[in-house]
Amino acid sequence: MTTEPRHAGWGIPMSEYIDRKIPRAPYDEDPRGMWVIVDEGRHGFGLEGDALASYIRKNIYALMDAGFKPVIGVGKNQWQLQAQYGSNKQEVAEAVIREWLREGAKTPEPWTGLWFGLPRHYL
Repeated sequence: MTTEPRHAGWGIPMSEYIDRKIPRAPYDEDPRGMWVIVDEGRHGFGLEGDALASYIRKNIYALMDAGFKPVIGVGKNQWQLQAQYGSNKQEVAEAVIREWLREGAKTPEPWTGLWFGLPRHYL
């Protein structure tokens, strides 16, 4: 039996929830926003502080393992790769979390800020 947190609404373990939230082909979903990740950790799992940072890290790892990279919106359905965060999932996760902490560890405004997209989104 797992001791990891369970989603308040769905009752599923965190690792399963994260896995289910990774957009999968052939669906042409938008990139996944940091605002969604932070909000889900905060409200879906009741996380704050180090536990919330760990949840963000796990999401970034899962997204990058699935081929996603950091992007920002630059127009309607237009995305730009953000290479300054690093070249592997550990560098990216730590840089993103540092930035999030510097900005007050708040939930980003919906539809703004950093997202994670596939090459089809930013190429």
